[in-house]
Amino acid sequence: PVGTNPDFTAIDIVNNRLGEGSSARLTQMLRITKGYTYGAYSYPSRSEFYPSAFVAATQVRSNVTLESLEILKDMIGNYAETFTTDDLVTTQNLLSKGNTRRFETLGQLLSALNEVTRFDLGHDFLEQEQAVLINMSLTDAKDYINRYLDEQAMIYVVVGDGKTQLGRLKDLGYGEPIVLDRDGLTIQ
Repeated sequence: PVGTNPDFTAIDIVNNRLGEGSSARLTQMLRITKGYTYGAYSYPSRSEFYPSAFVAATQVRSNVTLESLEILKDMIGNYAETFTTDDLVTTQNLLSKGNTRRFETLGQLLSALNEVTRFDLGHDFLEQEQAVLINMSLTDAKDYINRYLDEQAMIYVVVGDGKTQLGRLKDLGYGEPIVLDRDGLTIQ
């Protein structure tokens, strides 16, 4: 949805356990468990005029490109099934407590004012966000995940060592990779 969609806050909330910070699942798996990367994140991007994208991003060692993509595919694809009441409670606690630090600096305040203006959030946007957070049920969370974090609708963009990794990407199961040059033109 565009950034003014009323579900945007809910999407941001349900993403928290998946890819918001170092305690989230993506970083825990790809960094802590596997040692493939320094960090991995996901987030809904907010756009004024175009449908917003859900982004999952990481930088991994070339030799584990396919393995990392398989992990992303599995974790995002099965997120609704594996999202638990504990995940929801943890998210509610983290985000509620995080609001106390959300507007500490002048830069943070200016950023918040910019978003209020760009997306017409209203003077009570923080109270509205808190209400969505506090009132979210496990069923609501799973519904938002299923509706907006659809792994099957994702487009994978891989930048890296095509000489050693391109052939392996076919094993992800999404067909022949499309190779583009720096200008976005297809390379035959």
